[in-house]
Amino acid sequence: MFKMRYLYTKQRNTYVLQVYKTHLSSEATESYTPTLSWHGIMLAWDIETTGLNKHKDLVTVISFYDPEANIDCVLRFVDLNFDCELVYADDYLEKVAQMVDLLDNAKYLCAFNNQGFDSPFIQIQFKLDNAKVQSWVEKTFDILEITRRGFGRTFNLNSCLALNGFDAGKTGDGMAAVKQAHAGEWEALESYCRQDSKLTYEVSRLKTIYCCEGYAWRK
Repeated sequence: MFKMRYLYTKQRNTYVLQVYKTHLSSEATESYTPTLSWHGIMLAWDIETTGLNKHKDLVTVISFYDPEANIDCVLRFVDLNFDCELVYADDYLEKVAQMVDLLDNAKYLCAFNNQGFDSPFIQIQFKLDNAKVQSWVEKTFDILEITRRGFGRTFNLNSCLALNGFDAGKTGDGMAAVKQAHAGEWEALESYCRQDSKLTYEVSRLKTIYCCEGYAWRK
């Protein structure tokens, strides 16, 4: 049995996050080794919305990615009505059930800014039980949330990817995703969301993650 622990250090203007595996023996003693492998046990996920207001805006798509478990899918929750207005699709409750099943069955989850945005948003929009959402939060590895709590800093995913040697970063942004949804450009929207999950998965698997100094976190 094990649980996750984190070691924070600072090197010049860069914060370093190391993931440790905590072994729990029958005598309840603990030893730490930075050798945790995420292969096959971590599902990355990301959401896109029509805005930042979790009470009024809609969840458009959610992507899920874990190549070790052969999971690479995007669920779309919205459609355009006859007046070309963006609304929840007739089958969106079926998609919500699929989402719940994926999140429930994952041993661990990873995301970026999940506790600050994704989880609260889907909880309110889909009227999910708080205990259910908290069970997902408790098994989520969220680089941004850990860095906020450990260093009091915030930064975007692209900055984190660049600092950790990823040649290709995100190809779009949240505002472009909103426009794609309103235009009914589903393929482009789903591709962007899928890429976010894949990149989050790849950077979260690193044993040592370099985090940008970015900005001071304002609560």
